[in-house]
Amino acid sequence: MDRFLMKMSMGYPDRQEEKAILQRRKLRGKDEYDIEQITSPKKVVAMQKALETVHVDPAIMSYVVELVQRTREDHRVITGASPRASQSLFKTARASAAIDGRDYVIPGRHQERRTRGRQPQNRSQARVEDSRRHRQAHHAQDSERSARPGHPVISKIHGSPVAFPH
Repeated sequence: MDRFLMKMSMGYPDRQEEKAILQRRKLRGKDEYDIEQITSPKKVVAMQKALETVHVDPAIMSYVVELVQRTREDHRVITGASPRASQSLFKTARASAAIDGRDYVIPGRHQERRTRGRQPQNRSQARVEDSRRHRQAHHAQDSERSARPGHPVISKIHGSPVAFPH
């Protein structure tokens, strides 16, 4: 994971949540947590390799490139996104698809909201919308395999299926 790829903010707990934290600490009787292993390094590597099977349409790749290029061209941005940023967006899109139980990437929800009901402003946006329509048409055909709610993306690794946890 690239430490610069994502920003996560958990915020502060409210009064009730903070009191519950203190109550759990009191019951635990120590500062340290007992942590149980939930997976193995081998399975983590297998899940990373399984991401390579997640399909990314060329229109989605064009959208990622366009997004990154525009950060380099916009005078309001001092330092545009690097090629590593486009690679990270590519990997993150694949991971998001796998977590959602799909073996293909679709445009993000924010992209769908921005373009709904509008004509595409450029060829790249039109390709993304065409890709979404194409995927929606194939989604019905794939329903048995990848459209079931909660169905994980599965990849055969060393003869055993590896599923992405939900």
